[in-house]
Parts: sequence; C-alpha cells; structure tokens
Amino acid sequence: MVREADQRSERATKAHRATEILDGLLEGWFDYIGDLNGPPLKLRHLTRPQMVFVMSLTAHVHATAKALRPVLPDGLTIAHMPLVRSIFEATVTAVWCQAVDDGAEALMQEGDRQRNNVRRAVGEALSVREMERVATYDLGALISSSTAQGRSMEKRLEDLEMPGAYVIYRVLSGQSHASIETMENYVDQQSFTQEPLSIKSNPGAHPRSAEWIELCASCLVWSGALINFHDPARSRRSELRQAARELQIDWILKVKPDAVRRGGGRPR
Repeated sequence: MVREADQRSERATKAHRATEILDGLLEGWFDYIGDLNGPPLKLRHLTRPQMVFVMSLTAHVHATAKALRPVLPDGLTIAHMPLVRSIFEATVTAVWCQAVDDGAEALMQEGDRQRNNVRRAVGEALSVREMERVATYDLGALISSSTAQGRSMEKRLEDLEMPGAYVIYRVLSGQSHASIETMENYVDQQSFTQEPLSIKSNPGAHPRSAEWIELCASCLVWSGALINFHDPARSRRSELRQAARELQIDWILKVKPDAVRRGGGRPR
C-alpha cells in the first residue's frame, strides 16, 4: 500500500512538472507568434506548399494544447484523449512534411481524393448550390513518390526515427474512438456480470496522465523546432533545447534518410 501511494505521488509530480514545461512552451510560442502572423520566416529549402502545411499544423498543435491546458495536470480523462491524439498526429505530419520534399504533394493528393469522394457520396442528396460548398481544389496531375505515406499515418510514422511511434498512435486511437478502451472507463467490471449496472458520468483521471502530458509537451518542442529552423534569429532555440533536456528527448524529431531521399531530397 505504501509503495502504491509512492507511485501515485511520483506520477503526480511528473504530471505537474510536465505541465509546467508545457506552460512555458505555450507562453513562448504565443509570445513569438504574436496576435497576427508572427515574425517573417525564410522558406530555406522548403517549397511554399510544404511551408503552408508545416506552419498551419504547428499552429494547430499549439492551439490544441492550449485548449487542453485547463484540465491539466489532474483532470485529464479518456474524454480528452482525442485532443492528445490530434496533437501527436499534427506534429508528426508536420515533421514528416518538412523533411520529405514531395510530402506536401502527397498530402494534397490525399486531401483532394477524399474531398472528391465526399462529393460523389453526397452528390445525389445535395442541390447544385449545396454541392459547390463542398470545396475541392483543381490540383492537376500532382506527382509524388510518397503517395502511400500521404494516405496512411502508419506509413508516415514508419518514416520517422522514433521507435514505437505507431504503437503510441494505435494506443491514442484506441482511446479516442468508440472502442472497448473508451467504454471501460465508464463502467465497472462487475457491470458485465452483476446487478445493478452502473454507468459513471465522470470517467476519472487518466492513470497515465503524466506520460500523455509529457508527450504533448514533447510535441510542442518538436513542432516549435520546425518553425525555429526558418527563423533567421533562431528566437526560441535555447528555450526549446532546455525544454527537451528536461523532457529527456532530442529537440528535433528526425525522419529516416531513406524517406528523405525517396521524396527527392538529400538528408540534412
């Protein structure tokens, strides 16, 4: 019993410290980006479509973390896991898109394919005017050697130098969907075999809150580092590196050299 209490205390301490790091990174990002569009950035080796993806996804990572912040560190539950998943998914996609030269084309291909599928699926139910609101882009014949990665998060994650990345994504997905993992947080085990059946209105704090908060903070480091690369002043480099040291991670999430070469670029 004493050991269990010690473990709970240790997890709580980790969750609070990770939240403090996350707070500092959010403050640093919003101070840097300002009220409008932030300081001017150089494209460096990126194409404009790549930069659009990287900037918008990085902004989404931080906006989502800000939306999640009010429940941290003690109130993270299964109901908040879709936000954690979104933070992770947007981060790794931004990292991948920056490193793989034809990644933006692959993502645009997939986005346009899905939108065209929506138009076909709902076409009979909508008027012509309503159909026009289901936006598509005339992208022409985009060519990308990374089409499979554009369609599949699993393939995208395989391109990362991050062991266990797909396992993390699978766990997050299982806790973000209408799944057994979600259901188990709202019923007691005896509800399957005993009366009465009880349903919890509050699923309670997530038992692995500390780890998920650390992942969110890590994503703020990795996505922030992408923008820092294009900032001539390297305004947040020291801040991001310090946060990475405290989280015991590399401050740059790397993509495998083979994936970079497949996309037409040279490993950097």
